[in-house]
Amino acid sequence: MVLSFPPPSTASWFWTTETLRFLVGGVLVLSALALLFVALVLALRFRNQRVARRREELEKAWASLFPRVAEGRGEEASAWLGSLPPRDRLFLLEVLYRYSRRLKGEERERLRDLASPFLPLLLARLRGGREEERARALQVIGELGLPSFQDPLREALEDRSSWVAMAAVRELVRGRCVGQVEAIVACLGRFWNWRRTYLAGLLAKMGPEAAPTLRAVLEDEARGRWERALAADALAMLPDPAAADSAAEVLEGAREAAGICEGRMEEGISSSARSKESEVEVAAACLRILARVGNTRHRPVVLPFATSPHPVLRALAFRALGGLGEPADAALLEAGLGDPSPWAALEAARALQRLGGEERLLSVAAEGRAPMDVLAQEVLQSWDG
Repeated sequence: MVLSFPPPSTASWFWTTETLRFLVGGVLVLSALALLFVALVLALRFRNQRVARRREELEKAWASLFPRVAEGRGEEASAWLGSLPPRDRLFLLEVLYRYSRRLKGEERERLRDLASPFLPLLLARLRGGREEERARALQVIGELGLPSFQDPLREALEDRSSWVAMAAVRELVRGRCVGQVEAIVACLGRFWNWRRTYLAGLLAKMGPEAAPTLRAVLEDEARGRWERALAADALAMLPDPAAADSAAEVLEGAREAAGICEGRMEEGISSSARSKESEVEVAAACLRILARVGNTRHRPVVLPFATSPHPVLRALAFRALGGLGEPADAALLEAGLGDPSPWAALEAARALQRLGGEERLLSVAAEGRAPMDVLAQEVLQSWDG
């Protein structure tokens, strides 16, 4: 018996010539795209290698030129660098940036003068570059362009990227652009969730020249309270003796407006006081100033805060009294040894010792009333005289 199979149906799509043509065409198209992709990768690789070789050659040539410029012997440098193609000028600024950071004084200034004609090229990058390009451009401008190029840095404080804005802050601080302190303080408000001590440290790096502007910010009631507290922290870090009077005036107003010295609370703060948390932050920052640079004239302002319902304010008031208090304040500080806040109690003990209360601390240590005896012993042992 012979088996026979029917011929394939002409209606079957698998056997149609059109389908085979479609499949073959698809394979050819995909192969062409793959070849095109490989060619593109190779072309980019060769281009990057060519650019890297060119930049290496340029950097070697500049390595012998820049020292002569720094020493004042590179009279031909400006004309030669001015003939560079536009594609190499941004790279020139990058190399100058790296080299300039190693120098100081007149040598550094000569390199900055050499870079100044090319710095406007970075302004376009600030307007339309990627985030990392904008931040790098600010670093280069800060190193090579200040104080002449303060305006681009000030404008960058409002950049949509917090990273770029912080880069602008750092460069203005590093360049000690005192005229931009108010703009920097306003910009730092967007970093409210950062550690305020770090941000205040940035402002303090601008030096004593920034103190008058920071005092004006602290005294300006129209300013945000977070900004005023930041300015006060920076003044305490400088430290600025003239800020003591400003801090005392602000404390007077804060005590009357917020009622933060009325009554006494064992723990936490009331719901009404919680709404005044920002006033407490300003008051705390001002107490830090008085603890650093206050004098006996400011004692009446500090005393009410030693009975504040806020543990932070009590602790800082005790600390301040250790430096500007009188022997009559010993009783208040002795009572502070039993403060429910361990921090406030420790500050009271330290202040008592600074006011000459060692005998009282020895008596407390001998009485054996925990935790006051342990606290007294710790302060006595850690005191360096």
